[in-house]
Amino acid sequence: MDSVTTEVSSEFTQVQLTGPADAVARLMEHLSGVGEVIFGPVSQPAAGGNVLCTAQLVTRPPAVSPAGPVSGQRAVVTVQSVLELDPVAHAAEDAAEGVASSVADAAGQLPGVRAASTRLVAVVGLPGARE
Repeated sequence: MDSVTTEVSSEFTQVQLTGPADAVARLMEHLSGVGEVIFGPVSQPAAGGNVLCTAQLVTRPPAVSPAGPVSGQRAVVTVQSVLELDPVAHAAEDAAEGVASSVADAAGQLPGVRAASTRLVAVVGLPGARE
């Protein structure tokens, strides 16, 4: 990894990674495992093969107490997922909206789930495989 830059505000910590595409993708995947991440654009590989990716990690306080709901109380659970799509023939935004809708439909079928909704956070093109 060539460089990591961070910028902290009250609601987001912005992270900028520069390095080989596979290393940047791996680190971004790890980031998404620890919190809500808003992915920014990924640059096409430079002459040396490095890419630049910017993301914001949400750092605002949680909306519910750390103790969670009490027994018998209804609750809302927010989950962020990152799905990598096969190359698409039509607009990536349209494909992503379809995936988001499918995720909500599938989550709505889980036992105990009364309603499910999704919010499309970002559609980011990935750089081509390094040769």
